[in-house]
Amino acid sequence: MPTLSRLAGLALASAAALTLSARPCAAQQDTVPPQTPPAPAYVKNAIYVELGGNALLFSVNYDRRIGDWAGRVGVQFLGAGYDDEGDDDTSVLVVPVTVSYLAGRGNGRAEIGLGVGISRGNLDFGSLGEADIDGVYGTGILGYRYQRPEGGLLVRAGFTPVLIDEEFWPWFGFSVGFGF
Repeated sequence: MPTLSRLAGLALASAAALTLSARPCAAQQDTVPPQTPPAPAYVKNAIYVELGGNALLFSVNYDRRIGDWAGRVGVQFLGAGYDDEGDDDTSVLVVPVTVSYLAGRGNGRAEIGLGVGISRGNLDFGSLGEADIDGVYGTGILGYRYQRPEGGLLVRAGFTPVLIDEEFWPWFGFSVGFGF
């Protein structure tokens, strides 16, 4: 038969084991739900070169992000050849200005936007004639944008249709640059 001191020791050991392994009841747990980590803060600025796209041939662009929105302004300039009087035969300046919404989460997002292209210039096609391209045209963006939150490589590709003098031109663009 166990002695009283052995029973007391066994009871004390059992109480200690129960105390150490006890968990709080559901009513005693914190009622604050776990916090989800905040969405990463994206870099706000980017510079990129676009081939095709909203400026039609090429452009150098500055892009500014505000949350899920991006605004951009670019410039394209062509100047080539002179006539007999020393005047520039072909000179074109195009300034695309767009605003886009970036849909989705993560590094790769859909880009949906609208804008205008402001153009000024003269194209001389020799015996085929000349074309003045002064004016404003409409443009859009429906594409894909890859940009990491901390900056670095930026890649864009998409459908960039143009509306000039009520004539619709399906067009495409590809951009590569750097976010900072």
